[in-house]
Amino acid sequence: NADNDKAACAILQVSALPTLFAIQKGGKIVTKLEGMPNEDSMKQFMMSLMMPSTTVDPKLQDMGEKLQNLAIMSGYTFAQREQIHDRTIRKLDALVKLRGNDLSLAEETASTINKVMNNIIKHPKEVKYQSLNLSNKAMAARIASFPPAISILKSVGFQSSR
Repeated sequence: NADNDKAACAILQVSALPTLFAIQKGGKIVTKLEGMPNEDSMKQFMMSLMMPSTTVDPKLQDMGEKLQNLAIMSGYTFAQREQIHDRTIRKLDALVKLRGNDLSLAEETASTINKVMNNIIKHPKEVKYQSLNLSNKAMAARIASFPPAISILKSVGFQSSR
């Protein structure tokens, strides 16, 4: 339902109704049909279901990956997302106090945390985004030195490897 799932519609670049997708097992989008189909376009769509092309349309592949990522992220209930949000706000307030109420200093740390979380959201299956080297000079200066920052990361699932 386009009205109820605007995020999926944006990812799938739905610009007309109806829009039909042929999606294989594993989330690969084979083809897309937009607008009211005529007989020829419907036949072509149905043929693509029965005999998928061996060439991959990069645009459809990207849409499929984004749709899978959205499905992964939708695994959190509204209440869980609200809890994470509330905890994060409290920890950001604590970070600002720890940084001497200097918003520009706190923003550097918050911006780094934001980048870390956005990478996970954009690439939930990529292992390289699922860990941080807090002994790295930049990470040590921006995150590791501040308990509220560490707490925010722990609240979204990061764990200490020590």
